[in-house]
Amino acid sequence: MEQIGITPDLVAPTDIDEALLKGEKPFEHVKRLALEKATAAAAKNKKNIILAADTIVTTGARVIGKPADAKEAETFLKILSGKRHRVITSVVVIGADGKVSQ
Repeated sequence: MEQIGITPDLVAPTDIDEALLKGEKPFEHVKRLALEKATAAAAKNKKNIILAADTIVTTGARVIGKPADAKEAETFLKILSGKRHRVITSVVVIGADGKVSQ
C-alpha cells in the first residue's frame, strides 16, 4: 500500500477459518477467504472502506497452507523445490456504502 501512496487508517487482522473446504478448487478457495476476511472486517468497521486479500500457493491441485513452524516451512519448501507452482491472490474491496468488489 505504501508503494502506491496509501496509508491505511487501521490494519485489523481477522480470525477466520482458512481450511480448504471439501471439493473446493484453489481459485474458489482464495476468493472465499478474501471475501470472508473483508466481510469480517466490515462488520467491525461500518462506514469505512475495507480492503482485504488472501494469497495461496498451489502445486498441482494441492494448496500449500501457512506453515505452523520452521519445520513445516522447510517441508513446504521441499515440496515446492524444482516444481511448478502458482501463487494466487484475491482482493476484495467493500465500499463505505457496502458495495462489494472482488
